[in-house]
Amino acid sequence: MNIIHKIIIPALALAVMSCTTDWMQESEHPMPEGTGAVPVFTFEGEKSLSVSKLGGDYEATVTSNLPWLAESQSSWILLTSPSRNPGGSAPEKVTFTVTKNASLEPRSGRIRLWVTNESEEYIDITQEAMTMEDLGGNWHVKPGGTSDGSSWEKACSLTKALEEALDADKILLAAGTYYPETVLPGGSEDADKTFYVQTNVKIFGGYPENPKDGDVADPKKYKSILSGGGTCYHVLVIGAPKSSYFKVEIDGVTIKDGSTAATGTGNVKVNGATCYRFYGGGVVNANSTAALSGCTISDNKSVSYCAGIYNADGGDLSLIGCEISRNTGGNGTTIFNSASILRMDGCTLSDNSCTGVGCGVYNFDASGSKRTSVAYIANSFFSNNATDASAASRRGGGYYGREGSEGVIINSTFERNVGGNGGGIAVYGTTAYPAKLTVVSCTITGNEAKNNAGGLEYTFGQATVNVYNSIISGNKAVKDAQDLAGTVSYNTSTVAASAMKCNIIGDSLYPATEPEAGKTFNPGTMFGELNGGVFPLAGTGNPALTDGMTAGELKALTTNISVDFNAEDLVRDQKGNPRTGRIAGAYVGN
Repeated sequence: MNIIHKIIIPALALAVMSCTTDWMQESEHPMPEGTGAVPVFTFEGEKSLSVSKLGGDYEATVTSNLPWLAESQSSWILLTSPSRNPGGSAPEKVTFTVTKNASLEPRSGRIRLWVTNESEEYIDITQEAMTMEDLGGNWHVKPGGTSDGSSWEKACSLTKALEEALDADKILLAAGTYYPETVLPGGSEDADKTFYVQTNVKIFGGYPENPKDGDVADPKKYKSILSGGGTCYHVLVIGAPKSSYFKVEIDGVTIKDGSTAATGTGNVKVNGATCYRFYGGGVVNANSTAALSGCTISDNKSVSYCAGIYNADGGDLSLIGCEISRNTGGNGTTIFNSASILRMDGCTLSDNSCTGVGCGVYNFDASGSKRTSVAYIANSFFSNNATDASAASRRGGGYYGREGSEGVIINSTFERNVGGNGGGIAVYGTTAYPAKLTVVSCTITGNEAKNNAGGLEYTFGQATVNVYNSIISGNKAVKDAQDLAGTVSYNTSTVAASAMKCNIIGDSLYPATEPEAGKTFNPGTMFGELNGGVFPLAGTGNPALTDGMTAGELKALTTNISVDFNAEDLVRDQKGNPRTGRIAGAYVGN
């Protein structure tokens, strides 16, 4: 019991009352006959009380010659002594409990102690907020679990946990393979079965098959696999409402074997977004804020569109250290970012294949809403992602930014990607609906185009492409422009990007938009062997080692980039090494 023993004049204006009720009126509290009309009412205790987020029990003392009333205006302040008291000559206790504050906002309330409106006192109470770390219960999940999830011994199914978990709850996954059991709300087909994330939970994979209390997750050793079994349109659908405090977080989980339907097979509305049955065999992020860390999204299939990840209709999706590989489909096979925000850091996209355009990242407002699709990609590796390059229109083996898109790619390596135009990167815009891409400190080599620009291609005049401190060299194309080209109707128009500074393009150093005489780059001898997703630089007289941008010059590019991004990426390389000297490309180590 906490005894209130000191009188403090309240200085806090109670602007916020939680779950308040109206005070009782005098007419509702008539005095018994014969008690007199002159109250003598004294209060001993704190009139302004600050309590911890955990709450507690408190008391004060009242002396009144007349009957008196105690009442709480807030549901979280519970009176534990009588609300009506007889009064008399002896002091009487008022006791109350402040319950735990389970929210992220502080709250204020008060207790009223009174005889009449002219004879009353208040106890003003403020309670601190919970922190994010304080919130959330644990759900223990195993394949085939049938209990309530309160412990590993009482593990439940993943379906139960997702149906009942609240914001900030943690879902812990034992190793094994999980298959969807229930149909997506609004769905009508057996293939609509999915793992539906409807609240802002945290999902952690990588616990042992038979975990015990105290075991820690090790996703590299223990695989927690969400599988569509080759029959589900989407393995995982994220549809949690956006929150100022919470987001969906998924760590150390493998998502595989989803198989979308054919075009024109309908959709399900999820969280205000359209979840097409023919997009997103692995993951659909439907207008939610979500972060996937250390996850693998692989071996998903689609007939015509995205097989891997579909970020749709206002989604805000972060991918950190994820591997996305061996997905097969049509347009935007690996990641389709539609009228949404995509953030990637330290990811690998490899060995994906595409019958349409944009095999790696496809950044485009497919809904036609005229909302800008924004992609920020840093410290990532794009390798062996291939469109059907038999047609020139199959643009963008690694990245394809279309109308209304804005992309920023920093410290990333593109190698052995294939497209019709723009084997590594392609950008397409129109006069009415242009596109923009900024490339900083990237290495783009060994990519191939069946038409123009094995490295980077963009539509001249309708797309803005700015390239800084990058190496675009050693790429192949059928037509003249091997590495960088602005094109009109797939025909080479110019070799220069919209803005350039300190780049290696082909075999030349471009301090700006024109090559510098006497500075030669040989990709065969000046690139070392690919190692860990980066190409070290080698060779004597290598301009990539001496004629790039300084860290200060790179940091100054912050003003040129309009999307939200981590400015520290500008002064580090793909592996996190600080940029010293004047080294171009994704990697400054050797």
